[in-house]
Amino acid sequence: MSVVIPEILPGILSGFMLSITLSLDDYIISAYTRPAGFDTISTYVYGAMAKSNANSSLPALRALSAIIFVVIILVVVGKNLITSKKEKN
Repeated sequence: MSVVIPEILPGILSGFMLSITLSLDDYIISAYTRPAGFDTISTYVYGAMAKSNANSSLPALRALSAIIFVVIILVVVGKNLITSKKEKN
């Protein structure tokens, strides 16, 4: 068990990032296949923008997008730095 997890961790992380990307991209599939009472990010954003008072939620949606972008960039850059340090040693 202690050997398997470190070996498959890159696959787990890339699958996680791919699932977030697809969830943001495929609103139609997410809207029809999600369970009742569960919102993905794309369905939440669509629901917030579909309301008549969409301007009140616009700053929150921009902040959410910025946070997601920054987290994904930090994960990718961090993983690349760790990999490059391991290759130098």
